[in-house]
Amino acid sequence: MNRQGKNGIEWCDFTWSPYTGCLGPNGTPCSWCYAKRIAERFRGSKAFPNGFAPTWHPERLDEPRRRKTPSRIFCGSITDLFGEWV
Repeated sequence: MNRQGKNGIEWCDFTWSPYTGCLGPNGTPCSWCYAKRIAERFRGSKAFPNGFAPTWHPERLDEPRRRKTPSRIFCGSITDLFGEWV
């Protein structure tokens, strides 16, 4: 989960993505997707080990619960949690 002030999104305090990556309606990421550019830029990192290929991160599931203060959390900022592939 990104720390407050590090995500650059003014309306949330943290981002949380237990899944990363996406498959669009035709089985490939949408050509206009901002998240694909970010994920591919950091391909091979701990955050995006598989680039924008759909990846499940079970170790992230309890991150919101570990927050010590109330927070506005953007869930799924780098994925489509409601995609058919999830």
